[in-house]
Amino acid sequence: VVRAQFSARTLDSKPVKGRGDLVLYRIDYKNNEPVEKAVQEWRLDTDEEGGAIQSLTASKAGQYRLAYKVTDGQRHTIEGAYLFVVRGEGFDGKDFRFNEIELVPDKREYAPGEKVRLMINTDHADGTVLLFVRPANGVYLPPKVLRLKGKSTVEEIEVAKKDMPNFFVEAVTVYHGKLYSQMREIIVPPEKRVLNVEVLPSAASYKPGEAARVKIKLTDFFGLPFIGSTVLSVYDKSVEYISGGSNVAEIKAFFWKWRRHHSPATESSLDRAFPNLTPPKRLAMENLGIFGETVTDEVGDTSILLNGPASGRLGRGGGEMKGAMKRKSRRDGPMASAVGFAQADAAPMASMSLARESMDVEAESGEGSTAEGGGEVVQPTVRKDFADTAFWVATLDTDSNGVAEVSFKMPENLTGWKVRSWAMGQGTKVGEGTAEIVTVKNLLLRMQAPRFFVEKDEVVLSANVHNYLKTDKSVRVVLELDGGSLEAMGKATQTVTIKAGGEQRVDWRVKAVREGRAVVRMKALTDEESDAMEMTFPVSVHGMLKMDSFCGVIRRETNTASLVMTVPAERRINETRLEIRYSPTLAGAMVDALPYLVDYPYGCTEQTLNRFLPTVTVQKVLKDMGLDLKAIRDKQTNLNAQEIGDDRERAAQWKRNNPPNPGESRNPVFDEAIVTDMAKQGLKALTAMQLSDGGWGWFSGWGEQSSAHTTATVVHGLQRAEANGVAI
Repeated sequence: VVRAQFSARTLDSKPVKGRGDLVLYRIDYKNNEPVEKAVQEWRLDTDEEGGAIQSLTASKAGQYRLAYKVTDGQRHTIEGAYLFVVRGEGFDGKDFRFNEIELVPDKREYAPGEKVRLMINTDHADGTVLLFVRPANGVYLPPKVLRLKGKSTVEEIEVAKKDMPNFFVEAVTVYHGKLYSQMREIIVPPEKRVLNVEVLPSAASYKPGEAARVKIKLTDFFGLPFIGSTVLSVYDKSVEYISGGSNVAEIKAFFWKWRRHHSPATESSLDRAFPNLTPPKRLAMENLGIFGETVTDEVGDTSILLNGPASGRLGRGGGEMKGAMKRKSRRDGPMASAVGFAQADAAPMASMSLARESMDVEAESGEGSTAEGGGEVVQPTVRKDFADTAFWVATLDTDSNGVAEVSFKMPENLTGWKVRSWAMGQGTKVGEGTAEIVTVKNLLLRMQAPRFFVEKDEVVLSANVHNYLKTDKSVRVVLELDGGSLEAMGKATQTVTIKAGGEQRVDWRVKAVREGRAVVRMKALTDEESDAMEMTFPVSVHGMLKMDSFCGVIRRETNTASLVMTVPAERRINETRLEIRYSPTLAGAMVDALPYLVDYPYGCTEQTLNRFLPTVTVQKVLKDMGLDLKAIRDKQTNLNAQEIGDDRERAAQWKRNNPPNPGESRNPVFDEAIVTDMAKQGLKALTAMQLSDGGWGWFSGWGEQSSAHTTATVVHGLQRAEANGVAI
């Protein structure tokens, strides 16, 4: 039995649901050209995940092509196909065409003790094949010589435990003056390091808020119960749709990703190449076009770009196409797998119509307690417990039967949930399992609203009501607003008629009147089943934090200064303040900043210069102003105009101003001798850092390279130092 799987997806890996037509063709040959005949057809549509499965029986030997054509809702059609071989008694493949050499194992994975039935095909009848079994890292054991009768044969290879986790087979054949080779990797999963993890929910679907039970069962490779530790996570499946898939790597590959490696290494006397003979000082002939050996006229022919021309060859003297065009995927050979792949153009979801032709909307005053026609409505449970994760536990140990069980309350989201479990036990045996459950209602309401509101906004809130009941329903849809931040601008209750299996959208226009927390509650009421959901949204103030800054100067000849400002009328009084900052002189701020430069930890050219130059400049300014450096040092107050508070208390908090020993100061500006020594040491260092070309770079030494910018910075700094009394 051949089990064929199909997957239709867009280029961004989104599933495509559509009509599918599957055809099985038998391939015969006439004058060495393939002739196809349809032997069986199926109507096989893709599901919501874009997948489809079809089983068929291999009833007659031969070569077949399985073609699958998918048409999406926008009438985009794409076809995928796969070529495979059915062997029978006496099958030698002489009547069929193959690639030059093919290695096709009968399964994807093997266990120790099994046999690999390896089909070997060539496109040359009665040829000779050298089969290398278990080459590794370019090292080969002697090959087995296979003399084919026809074009195809099957070789059996025993699989041993030492073959875990993989081994390779490689085949070589020579005919018509050319050498052909192919390699295949045979996967043998580690049998004792793999756990089977069964995730068994108590039901396939639950009501919102219903208690759910999930059982985890662990068995080892031999099916025996296993005692181990598991992690269990139950989360909203739509999260994977947003993220593009799980962010957790496959656990077996994470722990047991060691594999043998092998790259074919072949040398042959047939590997000869002769370039064009070009006279001296003449231009040589080169390939045409941007695609190498493909010329411009062939760009539009995708069959040439992807598969080569009809003869299967391009280039010099019938040689094979180069690069990626020459090499076919290891899975391209016939019967490499009975799995095909179809890909369709993007099938965008049909946008929801806002038209109301089929909607019977009647505005009513008040919710009432009866349905249309006088029947009593079912009062719903208001759904408000929404979550992305329904359950998570980091440690869940199984008992002696390999079983662990948990129970939890389902959130009130109406969605699909992915249940995933990862397990580990003694000997680093690992495994993982998954299951899916859903929370459903026959009549459900989905709320559409912004994530937040701002005062003065006018917003449309929507309720999408789905009727999965067996009959048409008259549904009273109600909007309730709590918190005083939102106000409805129309009737809060509307009645719509929704057909069985259908849905309708109901809109309300609301206005954000004040900041706060707005509670939005929507209800869909019928006489058979009802639904309601509630969410809380923030309503932000229509405004912003704003700071207006003003500055002024009190000159020495005056005693006062004034400022004029406007106080906004619409403001929050408790968040409004007037703050005045002042400083007797900006020179004090320069003094406060110096310790941060002097103690800078690095020693590049720029920092070497700036370690002493600002100190020299500030000291010269203070001396020219006639200020007493000792009096400033003793005061040690906070002269920074950007800070407020007690000046001495703030100054005491500055660690860089606190000397390591009594009587010392971290700020050298108060001691002329220290500043003079700093300048001397800095000049000495800059002289040593000057490069061989006379300039300066970031550092000097091996690999030194001068910079025009750094050189200009140093020269300008030295000029400033000289202007402030430093001997250069």
